[in-house]
Amino acid sequence: MKHALLLTMVVFTTINLFAQNTFLPTKTYLNHNQRAIKYKDQKQYLKSALSFDSLFKENNGNGVNRDKYIAASSWALANNPDKAFHYLAQYIQEIQTFHLEFLEQDEELKNLHADPRWQPLINQSKAKIQQAFLKYKPLDTLVDVNTHQLFFNIIKGSSTVILFETGGMDNSTVWSDILIPIYDATGATLITYDRAGYGHSTRDSINSDITNEIKGLELGLSKLGYADANKILVCHSLGGFYVTMYAARNPSKIKAAVFIDASLGSFYTDEAIKRVLTNPNGTLEEIKKKNTSIYYIAVDLHKNAATLRATPFPAQIPITDIYAETPPWDDQIDIEGWKDGHKKFIAARPNSKLILAEGTTHYVGADNPQLVINEIIKSYKAAKNK
Repeated sequence: MKHALLLTMVVFTTINLFAQNTFLPTKTYLNHNQRAIKYKDQKQYLKSALSFDSLFKENNGNGVNRDKYIAASSWALANNPDKAFHYLAQYIQEIQTFHLEFLEQDEELKNLHADPRWQPLINQSKAKIQQAFLKYKPLDTLVDVNTHQLFFNIIKGSSTVILFETGGMDNSTVWSDILIPIYDATGATLITYDRAGYGHSTRDSINSDITNEIKGLELGLSKLGYADANKILVCHSLGGFYVTMYAARNPSKIKAAVFIDASLGSFYTDEAIKRVLTNPNGTLEEIKKKNTSIYYIAVDLHKNAATLRATPFPAQIPITDIYAETPPWDDQIDIEGWKDGHKKFIAARPNSKLILAEGTTHYVGADNPQLVINEIIKSYKAAKNK
């Protein structure tokens, strides 16, 4: 046991703090991965763990960082700490991020805390984060935008900004695992932020429509000195609404956009909204008591969608539209409508391109982060070379 502990500590202390995992998963990989995740969701932990083992073996030990972490969780829940630590060590070595504090908060890893290997692993993760902060110097700031406050995170670089818009239920930390490789490849200024009511940002409960939210974003960027900067816009899911509005209001400053299974106004007809808002969790007032963010998305969706349908994305701005093979809907009419909407959207834009992210779910960036990283870098470089 002492020998095993010593070996583990040596592994942790010799980790390359900025190793990069550039693995690009195939459809076969992603389909296998989804089966392993499904077993875990069904609480078949050993079956899930073994499925992950075979997945990585089939790919010569390679895999998406997130999947190494899920494999570690499956092995921990299957009461095999040796295998859990094996994958956690790989995960910490390969991930490039500013956030690993969730390791200590993850209930699925609780049974590892008493193991003598746990604290060296946590120490290594903290050292890695500290080194990332020292090297990249990300700046967190809360900006007053009159009716509320918006939280921004900025990694300063060149005069061209890559601005990220999250999906409907997320905050800015969802981008954490792709920022460092994008910065290393582009040197661009990277800006993520929490939309009103999410993360550290407060909400304007009176003027909650999308136009006022974009005005708040514009004011925040102006106060930070980035109002006139050229920008590449990146969005996921509902973030497509916000990127469209921002681009329509600031067309001369937007040089390119990357859509990641983004929401398009054309999809959200009154009939589609009625279907997607069917919620088994209760009435809107009941939902409001549980989660105000979901409530405001639901309440504002009709008027925001109507605004978007009347606000086309500027035709001169090139778009890379990455859409998922499995959209976030249950009804076939919505699955087909979502995919057809993206195809028609790009077909009308000869300066843009459409990419089917084979094997992915709605969270394309989690399933295939390297695809997203690559396309953002390509868009940035193409815009800079014009």
